Amino acid sequence: MSLTRVTTTCPQCSTIFRVNPEQLAARRGQVRCGRCRHVFNGYETVSIGPIESNKTASGSSSRATSSYPSSPASWWSRIRGFSDTASRSLSSEARTPAPSILKGGSPRDEFGFRIPFWKLHLAKFFFAFSFILFLLIFVGERIAIIQLIPAMRPVYLKMLSPLGLHTPFPGDADLWTVESSDLREDPKDSEVFHLSATLRNRAKSTQSLPSIDLNLTDMDGLSIDHQIITPEQYLPEGRLVEQGLPGNSELSFKLELKHSGKRSQGYRLVVFFP
Repeated sequence: MSLTRVTTTCPQCSTIFRVNPEQLAARRGQVRCGRCRHVFNGYETVSIGPIESNKTASGSSSRATSSYPSSPASWWSRIRGFSDTASRSLSSEARTPAPSILKGGSPRDEFGFRIPFWKLHLAKFFFAFSFILFLLIFVGERIAIIQLIPAMRPVYLKMLSPLGLHTPFPGDADLWTVESSDLREDPKDSEVFHLSATLRNRAKSTQSLPSIDLNLTDMDGLSIDHQIITPEQYLPEGRLVEQGLPGNSELSFKLELKHSGKRSQGYRLVVFFP
C-alpha cells in the first residue's frame, strides 16, 4: 500500500518541506520558508510522490503468525524499538523547520512583497466614486434631465417624493408665447389697472408655469417701470402651480394690479423662469 506525499523546495536554501495541499491552495501557493524565511511560490517547486509502508499485509498465515512475539520479553523489545524509531523520526523532523503558509495581513505578490491596500481595492473605490458622482448628477440636475427627457419625471417622482425633494415639470421660456394681452386703467380708481392675457404652451409635454415681467414703457418704448407677476398671482382659483400646463394648450387670466404712480404710454410682457 502506498500513500501520497506532497513536498515543495525553497529556491533560496534548497530545503525540502512537506506541505498540506489544502493550505497551499487556500493561500494560492504562497509559502514562507521556515529556515531562511524566504517567501516563494510553492507550486513552482511542488513534488508529489508515493510513501511506501514498512510492511505489507499480504503473506501466508504461517508467516503472519511467526511475526508476532512469543514471549513478554520479545513484546517489550519490540515496543521499545518502535519507540526509539519514532523518537529519531520526530527529532529529525524537528531539525527541519516547516514552511509557514502566509495567512492574515496583507496579501503578497509573486515576489513576496505586500500588496498595498489601495491597490487591492482600487476597483471598489472607483465604483463607489462613480456611483456617488452619478447620484449627484442624477438628483442635482433633475430639472435639466426632465427638460431633455420628460418621461423621466414619473421616475423622479417615485424615487424622490418619499425623500421630500421637489420634482417640477420642465420649464423652457422659448416654448411659451403671449397670444393676446390687454392693460387698462380702472376708470373708478386711477391707482389700479387691469391686465388680461393668454399664455400658450407650445411644447408637446406639460411645462411648469412661468413668471411674467410686466414692463411699462414711455412714448419711445423705453421701460420706465416693471412688475414681476408670479404663477400664484395669475392662476385662476382652484388651480395649483404644481399642475403646470399641458402641451399645446392655453391659459387665460385677468389680474388687478396696483399702479406705481408713473404714467406709461405702453407696456410689454416678457415670459421667463427664475
